[in-house]
Amino acid sequence: MLTTHQETTFDARQVKMFPPVDEAVLQSNPDFAKLYKTLTTAKLNPNGSTKQDAAQKERDAVREELHTYRLKHTKQSILVSALSSIVPEATPQPRKTIARPGSTTVSKSSKQSQPATADKQQKDLPYGLVELILLLPPILSPENTSPGATNPTPIIIQPSDLPFLFTIPPLSTLPKHIPQISSLLSSKLRTTSSQLSRIVSPSTNPSYIHRVIPSLPSLASSQSSQLASLKSQLSTSRLSGLQQTIALLALHAKILVALSKSLDAKHTIVSRYLELSAQVMSLESRLGESAATHALGSARKTVYTPQAVSALKRYSIHLRDARGRVEESIRTLEMELASYGVGVEGREQKERTMKEVARVYRDMGRQIEEVGADLDRLKGG
Repeated sequence: MLTTHQETTFDARQVKMFPPVDEAVLQSNPDFAKLYKTLTTAKLNPNGSTKQDAAQKERDAVREELHTYRLKHTKQSILVSALSSIVPEATPQPRKTIARPGSTTVSKSSKQSQPATADKQQKDLPYGLVELILLLPPILSPENTSPGATNPTPIIIQPSDLPFLFTIPPLSTLPKHIPQISSLLSSKLRTTSSQLSRIVSPSTNPSYIHRVIPSLPSLASSQSSQLASLKSQLSTSRLSGLQQTIALLALHAKILVALSKSLDAKHTIVSRYLELSAQVMSLESRLGESAATHALGSARKTVYTPQAVSALKRYSIHLRDARGRVEESIRTLEMELASYGVGVEGREQKERTMKEVARVYRDMGRQIEEVGADLDRLKGG
């Protein structure tokens, strides 16, 4: 008995495709934040399609039709896969080639040596049934290829050839073997579904795992939706974590600055005091220098009036002239002294003689003054 699968509707519009935007970007760009909110809520679907589409109804109809064909194809693929895996190691004995003029030839390869498992399967199943099961998958395959092969080779079977093929053994025995094939398919599908149920619901008791089989489609759909939601939450959490990391780093930077200031205030207070004292003294000295310069300028303006400045300039000119005359007199006297041998090499004797004459002259002058004083005293007496 084949297991009934629930149909699950897949709507591409429910898939979230908008990437999350950093909250800091939205806060720093209000215009962009407003545009982003308008697009994500009023203009576009989560997958990026527009909400104001005139052809949306036609697209929904096409989507539903595609879903129907996809579901049909999936069921057929599951059936073919189950048939192919019932006796994967069994290979039929060689048979004669069945040919028909104008039709494609279907041939059977010779039987090879099989391991013990294949022999056991062939003992469990009738040979005709094994051969029939091996022939059905290529015929029922949607791609009309041999399923399970590493490099699938197309088996070209025309639809017009099928009635003829089903009249030839072993395909002609299909109605007789349908109950047994159905039982094998049901057992295979149940086994596969149980294995899938154990994967989807690992916490379920193995004795009750068969109860999970009918809910596999809904579980798969819910887990897919949950996975998409978790991915979105993960992206949002990553952005939030990034913002919190940035804030934490900024807080650490502030703490380091405060700690540096605290250490500086604790360990360098004396040096800072001396430095500030030196700066204060420097500023005071500059202030005193500026005040002295200003006072000097004010005193000069007060003492040296324009008239005094003019008189001092004239006096300076007079002093320069007097200095010139004095220098000229000095040169004249030096020339006269030179004529007497003073300061002239080779005439030192004359210089000494003239000095002696000058000394005698001074003595005579002093004696004359003394004699004159005595005469005046005598006259007065």
